[in-house]
Amino acid sequence: MNVKTGLWESTQTVTISGALGIPPDMAAKLTPEQRARFEAAMSQSALAKPRTVTHKGCLKQEDLTKDPFANKDMENMKCHEDLLRSTGSEAEVDVSCTGPDGSFQYHMTLHAADQQHVSGTGHGTATMGGRSMNSDVKFESKWIQAICPADVE
Repeated sequence: MNVKTGLWESTQTVTISGALGIPPDMAAKLTPEQRARFEAAMSQSALAKPRTVTHKGCLKQEDLTKDPFANKDMENMKCHEDLLRSTGSEAEVDVSCTGPDGSFQYHMTLHAADQQHVSGTGHGTATMGGRSMNSDVKFESKWIQAICPADVE
């Protein structure tokens, strides 16, 4: 995509349906009461309203060959990205991740209005403990500056 590198600020609104199960290694350590509380909390969070978060991240030149606005916090997962389509202003990406406790797949569509403004939508499905959770994401990102602070990845 033809966008500027450097510090970007993204605002994401996420809507979730469904709930993940308990990872087997965690379930083995819980008492029946703890397990019931955990499952109730997970089910309750699935009923929550859409959640909006804003964060800053550093976009590097090498990020432009994949999903430039991907969540970089999935460190325990092994992920594979497929760039399905890419032009100067549009990109479409499929990502599949697997880890010790489950899997995650998502599809993201990005649109650059110009070099400093990108919006997108996505849909993902996570599976853990025999249960699935779906998430729908809408985001708006804007370029802040060319240099990234040391404390921002």
